Amino acid sequence: MLLATPQFSAADENWFYTLGELRANQQGNFCTTHGEATEIANIFRKYGVRPGFSALSNSPDCELRVDSFTPLEIIEEIDVVAKDVDYEYTISFIRVQIHGRGDSFLVTTREVREPK
Repeated sequence: MLLATPQFSAADENWFYTLGELRANQQGNFCTTHGEATEIANIFRKYGVRPGFSALSNSPDCELRVDSFTPLEIIEEIDVVAKDVDYEYTISFIRVQIHGRGDSFLVTTREVREPK
């Protein structure tokens, strides 16, 4: 018996994470250790966005992948102001529970909310 899977567009997807709420099959940048996530955060803080994302993409302990996880706690947040533009965003480093495999550390520009 085949089960139909609902189809959603990217516009339907919540562009935020809520602590304690499962996110299934989400693409994200995950680091395997707290130490690596902290090191990447320090590069963002000290050198800026481009070196930070470069360090993230070149780290052997971090990877872009699709996974199911529950955000547990914010480890660090770094506020970024885009130069020459009136735009500000936050890069969050979140400890997450990867379902079936333990803790990992998500690096994201999505908003992170406390549960209601």
